Amino acid sequence: MPVKGLVSIPAEEYHAHPAMSQSKLKHILRSPAHFKWELENPPEKTDAMEFGTWFHSIVLEPNKNMFVLPPDDWKITKGGVISTTNKGYSDWAEANKDKYCVSPAQLKELQDMRDAVRNNRLALALLSNGMAEQSAFFDYNGASMRSRFDWVSDQNFIIDLKT
Repeated sequence: MPVKGLVSIPAEEYHAHPAMSQSKLKHILRSPAHFKWELENPPEKTDAMEFGTWFHSIVLEPNKNMFVLPPDDWKITKGGVISTTNKGYSDWAEANKDKYCVSPAQLKELQDMRDAVRNNRLALALLSNGMAEQSAFFDYNGASMRSRFDWVSDQNFIIDLKT
């Protein structure tokens, strides 16, 4: 695992690293007991967090082509997501576990959001040259720390992309 510096590593490796991060440390502001509980009970990924991951991918790493659509005849829920009751869903999801399994409506929404970013001159300028999903590892007063940046531009701006 990396020790110091700015590196490109998968998100899973970054999150598995034992160094402290802002998202971990913010709980100590409430109390040491809350901090300990959060360390022992990591939060489950929500639908909103998953959508944010998809948005980052389509905007910041478009060449990865991480999206897969279901068969045309599959049911989509009223909420616009792929129904898990479709015959063969489990096998399809397992076969595509390294991809983002999205419905046509979800992909359309993501593409529209991506296009809105691309059509914004300032956003386009900031995101035109740089590196996506960079992880930083450093020591602070003897503590091993980590941080992950959505985008580090060639102009030395750190960009935090939000949905």
